[in-house]
Amino acid sequence: MTDEVKPGDNRLKGIDPEKLLVIEVDEIHPLLDTQYPELVKRGDELLEKAVEWATKHKREIGIVILDDAEMNHASDLYAQLRTYAGETGEVEETRKKVKLRPYQATQSIDAWFKTRRERLVGAMAVIDRAQNARADKVRADEQAERLRIAREAELLAEKLKEEARQADAPDVAVDMAIEAEDIAEQAKVAAAAPAADLTRTRSTLGVTTSQSEKWDYRVTDIKKLCAAVVAGTAPETFVMPVDAAIKLAIKGPKGKREIPGLEIYPDYKINRRGAK
Repeated sequence: MTDEVKPGDNRLKGIDPEKLLVIEVDEIHPLLDTQYPELVKRGDELLEKAVEWATKHKREIGIVILDDAEMNHASDLYAQLRTYAGETGEVEETRKKVKLRPYQATQSIDAWFKTRRERLVGAMAVIDRAQNARADKVRADEQAERLRIAREAELLAEKLKEEARQADAPDVAVDMAIEAEDIAEQAKVAAAAPAADLTRTRSTLGVTTSQSEKWDYRVTDIKKLCAAVVAGTAPETFVMPVDAAIKLAIKGPKGKREIPGLEIYPDYKINRRGAK
């Protein structure tokens, strides 16, 4: 036998799809260290410069810049660091090049498996809707029947208790009233059973199917909800600030500066233009 690929053979048959990488995952970092020694060296050098700068400007209150000359020197150092470590720096650009082919491969893998799933996910959804509709009917019918039984048991218990209250009522009447009251309580409990208990079935293959219950909500009147929060009948967490909307309202020189419940303040940051 030979592993040599002959004309007409499908070379893909000999490739294990679960072992597509030519190296092990734990070999990736050593590989990158080996292939990009200058990137590693430059990063170490820049880190040494940054530590040296911070040490030189360290004071009791923290890192301090005393004059314009030191300010400009800091900007030059920052520019060097950004060229290497910034969002469009050397490290990021190299990372994109290394990751491009694996990323494209991952997308292709995901697409192939997604196609396998999507052809049947629709069928699963159809079955799910049909089963949910059936469970709705079974639950409603069973709840109605259990409520009817509970009402009848309660009425019977009230009747027997009334008879037992008669002065000449025999002991057996009292016992019957007590028993009827217990039965009525049990019937109430049964009528309040969760949806899963009312709809549970088990297939010949051993699949247990039941309907669960989860409460959800929709906002119908935000003003009433806010009023409830103010009144204390709803917790403050029910109304949350919309960060994007607030920032848009306070943006720029003409933005709002006084809004009840908010502290509005400027946030200054350094901008740099010029040499990359």
